[in-house]
Amino acid sequence: MGTYEKSMEQTWAQLQKNKAEYATLISEPQEREIFPEFEKLLTQYGVEHNKIIAISHAGRRAGDHAEPRQVAAAQPRHEHRARQAHQRT
Repeated sequence: MGTYEKSMEQTWAQLQKNKAEYATLISEPQEREIFPEFEKLLTQYGVEHNKIIAISHAGRRAGDHAEPRQVAAAQPRHEHRARQAHQRT
């Protein structure tokens, strides 16, 4: 596991612990109302993050040694170029 992935795993575990502790401290009705939405969005973030890690691993297995941020940075440029090409036709 790469340094980034290990650090992110530790950060995610701490965030989950803090979130659980925070949930016990919610006292305001408005907080109680919006907290489930926060949890839902955080879960969605975790799912997307795991997809990026899987893409990174797949790239490394295929011989691409780019760092995850390089892979992520390249994706939007590729999509932008595809949109530009489509607009020209």
